[in-house]
Amino acid sequence: SSGFYSRPPPRGHDEILLQQALTELIDKFKNRLTEDGMMLMLSDSFTGDVLRNIFGSQTPDVDVSPPSAVELFYMTDEQMRLASEMELQPITGFYAECVSLEKDAAKIHDNCIHSASVESTRARLLHLPASVVRDSSTGRRCRGI
Repeated sequence: SSGFYSRPPPRGHDEILLQQALTELIDKFKNRLTEDGMMLMLSDSFTGDVLRNIFGSQTPDVDVSPPSAVELFYMTDEQMRLASEMELQPITGFYAECVSLEKDAAKIHDNCIHSASVESTRARLLHLPASVVRDSSTGRRCRGI
């Protein structure tokens, strides 16, 4: 899902300027937002209300909602590089591999406690670093992972 972070200015909002800026932002990234079908928003309530009103009129198919704690993810470019270069040796009898959206998304979704849809879980797995540990003899994903 796409993300949006906004911090209100110290002296408050200029509502007209805010609406213009958010409309321009949405126009610029509309294709990405409609591909995801969901946008997570971290902002003050006023900005959130303005953004929801704009989205309601311009992209009614995109769900704009505040993120939960498990939906926030941030790494710097350096952290991502280091994580991708890191090598961990699996325990004998197991191996790690990237999550398969076809094989794993529904099972991972069923193991999570949240109200999001399977499609939302699938989108998160697509956009966030994700891996699974599998049993070497069966290739099945280990439970609880």
